[in-house]
Amino acid sequence: MNKFNGIEKSGKYVSATLGKNSTSGLDLGFSNNGEKTDVALNVSTENSEGFSATNSRAGEFSYNPDLDGYSKKNVNASVSHQISDKTKAGVSFFYSDNNADFDQGESDLKVQTINTFVSSKISDKWSTKLS
Repeated sequence: MNKFNGIEKSGKYVSATLGKNSTSGLDLGFSNNGEKTDVALNVSTENSEGFSATNSRAGEFSYNPDLDGYSKKNVNASVSHQISDKTKAGVSFFYSDNNADFDQGESDLKVQTINTFVSSKISDKWSTKLS
């Protein structure tokens, strides 16, 4: 698999992947850590036509010489803000859509999560986080 990493400047990046079996991917994003607010975003995709992993000697019920490819798409985003010297709050989001082919069918999986948090430093030795 060949990977090209380009444009890594001030929290921004792009990465491209090319490989066998018509495999390709793209990953891009940015992050910014401000004085009080942090922001990050990542978007990625990867696809492959796949290959046939079966064997003709496997028998008529399991032999399927098709290409077993896959695709995946992901998004990650987060924002946090320093509310005061001792308190920080934030939210993050994750979405993933994955599809994989195999000889007896396919698998399709979608995942989506949202997380929020508030953290506070109560003393020099004690901090708490609610998420």
